[in-house]
Parts: sequence; C-alpha cells; structure tokens
Amino acid sequence: MIEPKRQDEIKLAEYLIQRTLDQLAGRSETICKGDRPRNKYFVGSLANRPDQDEDAVDTPDNDLFSRLAPSAMGVNVLIQPGTTTNASLNIKPEFTVYYRIFPDLIQQRQVSGYQTPVPGATQNQVENQGTSDWALAYCRVSVKIDPVTISFPGQIPGLVSVDCTTVQQAIDQALLQVQQQASVDPLCFCETKGRRPVPDTALVDDVTYNAFVQQMAAANPKVIPQWTIRLQVQARPAGNGRLRLSILLQNTAPNDSKENNNTDHYLFDVRLQVEGVNATIQPFVFDLLPEDYRYNRELWGLGRNCGVQKLDEQNAVVTVDAPVYRQPVYTTRDAVEPNLPKARFTDLAQDPVATLNAIAGAMDSYRANWQQLQNQRRNDPDWTPEILDQAQQDLENFVEEIGRFRRGIWVLEQYPVLRHAFQLMNQTFVQGSKHPSWRLFQIVYIVTQLPAIAAREYDDPDGRADWDFVDVLWFPTGGGKTEAYFGLIVCTAFFDRLRGKNAGVTAWMRFPLRLLSLQQLQRLADILGAAELLRRQSIPHQRAGQRSL
Repeated sequence: MIEPKRQDEIKLAEYLIQRTLDQLAGRSETICKGDRPRNKYFVGSLANRPDQDEDAVDTPDNDLFSRLAPSAMGVNVLIQPGTTTNASLNIKPEFTVYYRIFPDLIQQRQVSGYQTPVPGATQNQVENQGTSDWALAYCRVSVKIDPVTISFPGQIPGLVSVDCTTVQQAIDQALLQVQQQASVDPLCFCETKGRRPVPDTALVDDVTYNAFVQQMAAANPKVIPQWTIRLQVQARPAGNGRLRLSILLQNTAPNDSKENNNTDHYLFDVRLQVEGVNATIQPFVFDLLPEDYRYNRELWGLGRNCGVQKLDEQNAVVTVDAPVYRQPVYTTRDAVEPNLPKARFTDLAQDPVATLNAIAGAMDSYRANWQQLQNQRRNDPDWTPEILDQAQQDLENFVEEIGRFRRGIWVLEQYPVLRHAFQLMNQTFVQGSKHPSWRLFQIVYIVTQLPAIAAREYDDPDGRADWDFVDVLWFPTGGGKTEAYFGLIVCTAFFDRLRGKNAGVTAWMRFPLRLLSLQQLQRLADILGAAELLRRQSIPHQRAGQRSL
C-alpha cells in the first residue's frame, strides 16, 4: 500500500513529467510563436528528408542529424494469426502539423519594437517611424485518423510487403483536409514582397492592423505546405506459426531546411497504434536479460525512434515518443511486515544474543517458505529449468547467509570482549541515531562480519577464512547502507580498545565524489563523537594512555 504522502509525491512527479513533455512536443500551445516549430519542439518529431534512397527506410539512421531528428518511426510487433486464412490489424496513425499564419498585433509589435507615437507628432514623423519583418507564427493542427484495417496471409514463406493502400489513402486524405483548412484560413500567411514589409503605421491599433493583414492576404498567394507521408508494412515468419510485422511511418515532404522558408514540413507528436483483429499480439523476449525469476523479459514491441507499450486490457500496442520508467520505491521487509522481529538498539545493548536468535529464527522460516514455494513452481510450465536453477542457487546463497549470521551469533556468545564491544556499539546508536532500531539487513550484515573481526584476536579458523572474501552491501539511496558500515566501524573501534590497541587505523573510507566524502565525513564524525563519549564513561580505567576514537 502506498502512503498518502507518497501518493502526493507521485502525483506531483507525474504532473511535472507531463507538463515538460507537453511543452517539448508542442501540445501545450495552439500557436507556435517566435520560431519555426522544428526549432522548438523535438519530442516525437520527424524531419523531412525526401532525398533518401527507396530502401533507406529499412536501414538505421546512422548519421548524427538523423539521430537528433529522425525522418521515420515505427514499431515491430509479434503476432499469432487467428484460425482463419488471413490475419488483420487495425492501424491508427496520429500526428501534428503546422502552417504559417499572420501574427497577432501584440506579437508583431514586440518583434517590430513598435512604440506608440508621441502626442503632437507630425504625420510625417509618424509615417517615417520604420518597417519590420513579419513575426513568426504557426498554427498547430492535430491529425487523428480513424483505425484502418489491413489484412495479410497468416502464413508466408519469407519477407513480404503488406498492402497498406487503405491506410495510405486515409493519411493522404487527412493531409489534404489540413491543406484545405489552411487555404480557407484568413490568417494563413502569404508571400509578401519587400525585405521589411510591415510598416509601423499598420501597428497603430487592431482595426488598422487587421485591415493591413487583409490587404496583404488579398494581394499575395497563400503559403500552403505540401506534406507527404509514406507508410510501409512488412511481414516475415517468426517461428511457431507467428509473424513479425514491421510498420513504419516516414516523412517524405519536400525539403524546406533553409531558415527563411515559410513552411515547416516536420511532423510532430507522432503516434502509431496497432491493434490485433484476427491476430493476437504477443511479446518479444528480451534476450539480453538472463532467464531469471526476478526479471520480466517481455517486450510488447520493438520501436524505431520511439518506445512501445501495451494498452491495458487491449490486444493493442502504441508508440511513445518519450518512454517513462516508473521505479517503485524499495523498502525493507521489516518496514511493511509488523510480525518480523525488531532489532532495537536498546535490546541489543542489553541482551544481544536473544534478539539475534529471534532474527535467525525468522530467516529459517523464510527459507522454509521459499523451499515450499520452489517445490510448487517445479510443476509450473512458465518456470523453465534455467529459472528453477537460478532460484535454487539464490536459495543456497541465502542458506549460506543464515549460516554466516549464526556464526556471528556464536562468536558473540563465545567471546565476552567482542560481545561487550557489540553492546557498546548499540548503546552508541541509542545516543547518536534518530532511529530506534536497525533495519534487518543492517544488523544481519554487521553480525556476519563479526567472525572475521574476532579472528584478529582469537584462534578462529572460520573467521580467518572470511578474510578471503569481500561483501558488497547494496541498497538504493536512503536505504541505510551508511549506518550499516558505520555500525561495523564503531564495533571494531571499541573491540580494538578493549583488546589493548591504544591507537592506529581501524577502518578506511573512500568515496568517488568529493561532495559525498564531505557529507559522509560529517555523519561519521557525529557517530564517532557519541562513541567517544561512551568510551570515556565505560572504559576510561582499563587502558592507560588509550587515545580517543
């Protein structure tokens, strides 16, 4: 269950992500002002490069410009044809285009640097204020095409091109309608003559400006973009009676790359939805991930210059121009399972063995449940031998961890001096930590290191064997890794003093980032300060000349 505070954080993050993507894709405004759309909106856009070879659409965009502004996007889907002879898919393309329009008076005044004439100025002074270029303004038009069905054989010998004429015609018709919309728009921009065609006298007020725009529109030809889009669909066998479909959308509009062009033939906010009709869309297998019970290797499509996601409760996938991965917040089991034993500092400072034995018992119960579940999974067809082997290996690693943890408990029972140091460590965290207890992974990590520490003083072959191993403690930021090794450092420092080491190095700390080093040093100083105060209270008389921690 997600806490209410986390719900608010999630909503805020979702809002900021959506707001950013809307601005980068052009969805947040209906008029693009001040620049060509291609220079402002780049998420989900397709550049126009009609001079490519016919087969270039089948090859990756390798040059740098193609990667920054690709001209094609599409999706590969894996389908299982139905029981009839042919398979069918619904194709639904969506995109946005822009055509140039005359700017409004406010925008034109800003570009012109227009200033209201001073009262009392002569007519000659007013007329000679100056002229300027037209401000850039483009009207946004969303093109949404109803799903169009394409059919193809359910069995094919090799790579074939699928007839997608109906979809191509729907796209062409939609573009023609946008051109007609632009042609009847009274604000559609016209090719006006002159280097700086807008006089300041036309910017006096709305009436004067609108009359001037109408005059320009009546006397000059309108600028109508000539968008063209090519759709290509290919199919090939994929084994086990399945087919692999490649659906590609390419911007083939005329070249208008020069900045002084009045058209912008880019496509924006491009989206492609594919729905199975007489075909079931199935996931690909992401082979780069190992076959492991911890990983979901399903990919519901392979995108080119886009991501692909499956629509909930539908036999359909859709492209996404900016994939967003939502990482769940990691938390420890003891934070969400109230029945697990607690590792309170006060309990461990008084009677550590009893508390640690309770934790070891909980680990044994978890191991038994794991084994029982794994026995059940052996009859599950989704659990392949490779997955079962990996689960068994992880179970064996956990059993080994339990053994190491119990060896740590044994050395605490066996060596009173080490147990005293362990108790002092916990007493230090009673005073120096804002938390009341260890997280279970922290205390288990600390205790598993105790045999190796005890072997510095006592004849313990198992502890000396641990010197040949290095443990890596991993947990996401904020999980408590730092406190875990701080606890180990404090315990070892107390053990050093109790066994007669008056000075010298106990532990090394090294960080890859200077800022992290400073921040961690302050935290270490705080906990060592609490440990030093406790040392002066607990063992001031035991070692003459003993230095502070």
